[in-house]
Amino acid sequence: MASRPRHQDVRADLLQYATEAFERDGYGRASLAGIAADAGYTKGAVYSGFGSKAALFAEVCGAQFEALTRRTLDVVGRELAVEGGGRADLVARLAAVLTSLTFDGDARWPLLLHEFQAVGLRDESVASEYRALTARRVRFLAEALGEHPRLAGLSAERLERTSSLTLVLVHTLAVEHRLSPEAMDRRGGELSFTALLDSALPD
Repeated sequence: MASRPRHQDVRADLLQYATEAFERDGYGRASLAGIAADAGYTKGAVYSGFGSKAALFAEVCGAQFEALTRRTLDVVGRELAVEGGGRADLVARLAAVLTSLTFDGDARWPLLLHEFQAVGLRDESVASEYRALTARRVRFLAEALGEHPRLAGLSAERLERTSSLTLVLVHTLAVEHRLSPEAMDRRGGELSFTALLDSALPD
């Protein structure tokens, strides 16, 4: 008799296939039944592990954001350590990285998050998951930024405010660029990120 899969293995499988489904189909068109079938489980396994489609999306989106944030800040930290850069270098490098994340490629997850947000305007259960996801992302980014030597002295409140504004700007610019690239180009985005970071980071 085959052994029953462990809960953490089922969860990992579902997250993997859910990530692929949301990236391929978007939030609205992806289905729990399809995700479960692709992963080789029943729809009930999804509900058992996550409770709802909105909760599953929030978990996938949060994990994607945290992995990308770690990779991005590791690169910035390594480059600044080699270059011995000061505040201006930190602002310029962070602005360049945020611009690249927003404008290069298809900006898939910022756009998916906006789709999720729009659904939340009509569905309170989705709105609740969106609020929890936003708090998770802001908290994670604030803690990650606070680990940088140049930012370690900032208060938790200031780090969270800077993180919140940065995330809002990333997602707003991603949508504006997608819908009207001639009005919101890469240069305008980099100037916007530079202005935000220059006002938010310490002298």
